[in-house]
Amino acid sequence: TKAMIAQKVDAILIIQTDSKAVIPAIRAANAANIPMVHFNRPPAASDAYSVAIQADNRKIMAGTVQFLVDQAKKQGGKYKAVLLVGDLGDVNAIQRRDGFFDVVNQNKDMIDVVARVATEWNADKAFAGLTNAIQAHPDVNFLVTSSDFMHPQIEQVLKSANKWHKHGEEGHVIFGGFDGDEGAYARLKDGYLDACGVQNLFLEVDMAFQ
Repeated sequence: TKAMIAQKVDAILIIQTDSKAVIPAIRAANAANIPMVHFNRPPAASDAYSVAIQADNRKIMAGTVQFLVDQAKKQGGKYKAVLLVGDLGDVNAIQRRDGFFDVVNQNKDMIDVVARVATEWNADKAFAGLTNAIQAHPDVNFLVTSSDFMHPQIEQVLKSANKWHKHGEEGHVIFGGFDGDEGAYARLKDGYLDACGVQNLFLEVDMAFQ
């Protein structure tokens, strides 16, 4: 940010990964009277002024999980659920977690969340954590990931546990994701993924530049 301010840029478009650590950068931009726009992740609350362009992660996740719950109700029975949680230093991860529980907490009579896997947005941690969760709860039949990039690890774990089955097949694990990447599309098309919450990054880019 200091280098950008020194070059007297007209504006700063930033993709930050630490909502608190970015605040001094916002203050510096404020002092230099240079507008700052955050893409996809807002900063932590402070008196520093900037603008953030972000999808409503909580609402999108709630809508996704509601679809999964409705599907579970049609099938009937009880469900043991696992949530793969993102890095809780990331506001997006927090909002996605909260959106999941907004719906699941209203359906405790049929869904029991047996594990929250802390991934910290790390594929290896996701794999190890989900492996442990499935070993501890082999009857898991409802799974939601906070990001689609962890799909390969999820597929690997479920295959090893003989739980990787298409929608409509016996033993299918109701499966939802978030982001809407190419892997998610392929798994939706193939019948393994039941629903995916999608954030329109192209629209966010346009809005950020505007």
